[in-house]
Amino acid sequence: MVVCALSLGACLAVDSIASTMRPVPEARTKTVFVLTETHDITLDTGYHRSLVRGSQWVLAGEIDEGTVYKPAHGVFTLEGADVVEAYLVVSNNRLVGFYVPKVKGFSPLDHQVSITFSTENH
Repeated sequence: MVVCALSLGACLAVDSIASTMRPVPEARTKTVFVLTETHDITLDTGYHRSLVRGSQWVLAGEIDEGTVYKPAHGVFTLEGADVVEAYLVVSNNRLVGFYVPKVKGFSPLDHQVSITFSTENH
């Protein structure tokens, strides 16, 4: 159990790197980012996840690999050897992987996905 908490790779059976998220200023977090298309993603663990058109995300922070977005409502999870909460990591309009706050780790996607948001200010 301790090994699982220390290593995202042990929990998800995917490669990961430790990554500390840098929070964004409060004023920037009021914008809601809305997915413009549905994306079906095959994770490196072999499991599938859907990012649904119209789902809402807010800016959570930044890591070296990209900008981190968390769901505006509810929880988004990844499944592997365990089910863990995850945030999207986007760089140059591509979903490059996921940030897992529980272990402060970045889980890259082998097959990156083009992703587009529209924005709403709240």
